[in-house]
Amino acid sequence: MNAPPVQYVTTRDGYNIAYTVSGHGPPLVFLPPGFNSVQLLWRHCPEWMHGLAQRFRLISYDARGEGLSTRGLPSDLSLADLQTDLEEIIEALHLQQVILYAHGMRGHFSVRYALSHAGRVKALIWNTAAISAAAWPSGLLRLLPSENWDLFLTSLARGRQDLVEDYRSSVTREDLSVFLKVLSSSTVESELPRLQVPLLVMHAVGFPTLRQEESMKVAAAVPDARFVPIGGSDVYGDASDGLATIDAFLNSLTNNDVTEGQEGGTSAGLSPREVEVLRLLAAGKSNAQIADELVISQNTVIRHVSNIFAKIGAANRAEAAAYATRNRLA
Repeated sequence: MNAPPVQYVTTRDGYNIAYTVSGHGPPLVFLPPGFNSVQLLWRHCPEWMHGLAQRFRLISYDARGEGLSTRGLPSDLSLADLQTDLEEIIEALHLQQVILYAHGMRGHFSVRYALSHAGRVKALIWNTAAISAAAWPSGLLRLLPSENWDLFLTSLARGRQDLVEDYRSSVTREDLSVFLKVLSSSTVESELPRLQVPLLVMHAVGFPTLRQEESMKVAAAVPDARFVPIGGSDVYGDASDGLATIDAFLNSLTNNDVTEGQEGGTSAGLSPREVEVLRLLAAGKSNAQIADELVISQNTVIRHVSNIFAKIGAANRAEAAAYATRNRLA
């Protein structure tokens, strides 16, 4: 699969935000890592992007000031402005419920979105996490770019000249300076204990820039969060290890829903797939939309819906949706 074509959303404050959509399945929004460009991602980490697109409807985007989005950040840029990009991508694509995947400090945006949009986020995946921006080395990220831009890019790319040029094309020194100034004050210390969305925290054991302990602190601050170290030495980590970890995490969420329902006498023996179908049905999805999201045929959806109605004693979709709400399956 080649890099998908670029599309645009215009924010309410006039920025054109570049995004791409690929794959099928439940929607996963891939928040932009540092020095991002939506098409270069497919060259820098193809195993990750192809793997995610095989599992999800994968949406990735460039934040304002980077990649193929509008450049030129104002000096009075705020964290709320950066949050707007994520919000408007989700709204423009009419995504009812999403999985959010973030790297590094962009995880702060995913946490804040989940807290301010109750019910819209199915799960959070945060790779290389830190409660505060202060955990990241200030010399590399905030001092060196202004003192020696070329040395900074070379250090970031670990000497790989192709990456140096890609990073140079992804953001200007001026925009990066504004972005880092805003982000340097960001912390989610007060927000994490209030987070009720399932959270998976991963950290590549060989990544030298941020200590693994910082990711562990994030997981410890969130009730029932999970921390899993994965292989690799860059910010993404090993793709096969990371994708397997994501699969296990999301499968456990579905299985837990069914198990809890059986113990409480509320699941009526629904299979994990039937629970997925019921959730989408309760969200108002048509059979065709459910088929598209789960990558199955409409005939299979019809069979699942019929089985669900029989198991839970529902006469129609409205009663099935009410059942899902009562039993916290929606």
